[in-house]
Amino acid sequence: MTVLLAAALMFSQCKKDEQAYAPEMENVSASTIAATSTTVVPIALDLSKAAKDSGYGYVIYNVNLGVTGDSGTNPTASPVRIFENGVEIGPAHSSHSEIRSSGKGRFSHWGTDLYFSSSDNSDPRTNGRKYTYVTTSGALSAPTTPTTSSAAVTTYPLNVTSARLDVGYAFILDQTFGVTGDSDASPKASPLRIFENGVELNPAHSAHADIRTYGKGRFSHWGARLYFSSSDNTDPRTNGRKYTYAVTSGSTSTTTPTAPTTPTAPTTPPTTTPTSGDPLALSSLIGYANVDGKTTGGQGGQTVTVTSLSALKSALSSSSPMIIKVSGTITGTGSLNVSSNKTILGVNGGTLNGVGFYVFSVSNVIIQNLTIKNVLQANADNDCINIKYSHHIWIDHCDLSAQRTSDWELYDGLIDITRQSTNVTVSWNKLHDSHKALLIGADDSNTDDIGKLKVTIYKNYFYNVSERQPCTRFGYIHTFNNYHKWSSGYNGYAVGATMGATVRTDNNYFEGLNSPIRTDFNSKPGYVSGASTNKYVSCGSNTITTSASTWTPASIYSYSSAVIPVDNVPSTVLAGSGPRPLQ
Repeated sequence: MTVLLAAALMFSQCKKDEQAYAPEMENVSASTIAATSTTVVPIALDLSKAAKDSGYGYVIYNVNLGVTGDSGTNPTASPVRIFENGVEIGPAHSSHSEIRSSGKGRFSHWGTDLYFSSSDNSDPRTNGRKYTYVTTSGALSAPTTPTTSSAAVTTYPLNVTSARLDVGYAFILDQTFGVTGDSDASPKASPLRIFENGVELNPAHSAHADIRTYGKGRFSHWGARLYFSSSDNTDPRTNGRKYTYAVTSGSTSTTTPTAPTTPTAPTTPPTTTPTSGDPLALSSLIGYANVDGKTTGGQGGQTVTVTSLSALKSALSSSSPMIIKVSGTITGTGSLNVSSNKTILGVNGGTLNGVGFYVFSVSNVIIQNLTIKNVLQANADNDCINIKYSHHIWIDHCDLSAQRTSDWELYDGLIDITRQSTNVTVSWNKLHDSHKALLIGADDSNTDDIGKLKVTIYKNYFYNVSERQPCTRFGYIHTFNNYHKWSSGYNGYAVGATMGATVRTDNNYFEGLNSPIRTDFNSKPGYVSGASTNKYVSCGSNTITTSASTWTPASIYSYSSAVIPVDNVPSTVLAGSGPRPLQ
């Protein structure tokens, strides 16, 4: 299931992205649907086959709903709609993590399985309600009056002709509504309700990232500004529908809506899309960074070229999507904060000497084709790239290094992915001359990382590294076709799986390592899948203290066509990893 946050909010909205929103369900009954031009007969779900997933989530495996479910290549394929006692619940196509952590009617028809939650997070197997489904997208008539209120309210027109495109499916409207908008201090302050041809849109108070990435009627009255989307992700300025608003919690008297038109792709500013033959193209991205949303970086935004530390810092702080080209060598100390929706691209030998990145509480960031080296730890948690509380990050074709001095703390890691970060892909990089290459999960006590730390690592070249290639805790990590080579100095382990982390390895090449794979350190061991697919040349034995796992991410994203024979890994990775020549 692939519909989670793909881009973080602008300015102060970055905090709002970390909160789970509570969707307001459109009160549309199954009988209303049957009364439309498309006759629909709801079919009962067999709850006797439902099993507890985790959190608020439940799952019915191998359910036959008669239609194609969502997948990694088509995350909104399924037309299935779910009803609880005749009232439609949703949103559909929700990420599994949202269903588990937030529930409130969210569901996903993923492949042949149905992941779902009840409207109030009670157990659907025992709450006495009837759950049904339909597989049509027929037009809906006006919603029935909610039983919680009988007072009709007046709606007012939205001036959608003045709206402007934000990103993806989101539009921005500056209009005075006469009520207080949401804020960091009060993220559900606004009583604003939005209607499309008389049908209420929801959920309100949505994260801006969700509005941009998924749309489908999500909106947010944030401060003095409205961020919104149409019900089917068409352009509300041109789709011919009437948009209105109300500012009370009462029911409304509205006109019957027209049937929605065929959904169209979001309107985005013209951009130059690399061809699939370009190793730096978005189309070459594989793995978790494209799960539960997409990682597109600054696509659609302004392109700037920077040659100084001050210019780079200014560009990184912008709240707008941006492609930042780093040209030549920039020298500094410490780390620069990266805002959401950024592509940082090295050109003309783009190099950062002594300065790294803090990727903290943001999303949708691409760091590509850069050399980053010699970033001193300096008691400030400085790494080449340090990722915390962030998601949908892609690190690709970079050269990351430090120095292997006798003081292991002089330089910290090359990449740290910690503190509930998730949906990260690390591909085609050179990671070298460091004691600590790649850390996933900072501490055994960080149990709030459970359910996060989902990382894909492929076709990287690790050499002259003491350990952590990667070291993992708690998460689900997929490594394939990496080349791990010991050169000189301390010879520790390569892949560490601890604290219940599950690491799938596919066709990795280990050369000259004392301990290619270990699970026997930190407080608890982790789990390893696919150890036999790797090649071990002049290596010591693996130390795997747990039963072999069978987990693979094959049901989560497609990757099998990208996996090359293990004997070809050294030549392929040596030829293709690290920065590419770009002007």
